[in-house]
Amino acid sequence: MSAISSWSSSLGVHNVNNPESWVVTRTFSKIVQHASYNFRNTDFDISLMKMSSAVTYNSYIGPICFPALGETFTGNGTATG
Repeated sequence: MSAISSWSSSLGVHNVNNPESWVVTRTFSKIVQHASYNFRNTDFDISLMKMSSAVTYNSYIGPICFPALGETFTGNGTATG
């Protein structure tokens, strides 16, 4: 993994070529890779990323919600990264 100081996330982005006024960018203070991650085949390709400062939710930025344990998600969803 590259140096944590080079990683950041922009939240609330709709058009990356023309960022809106509400877009905020945060760096990360900690990144934890899955213990079983395998770079050869990308098994367990997931990490937890702690932002360096809090984010205020608004009409464009909100939490990602996962289904509760035992609940089945039947809708559509998009994740980007």
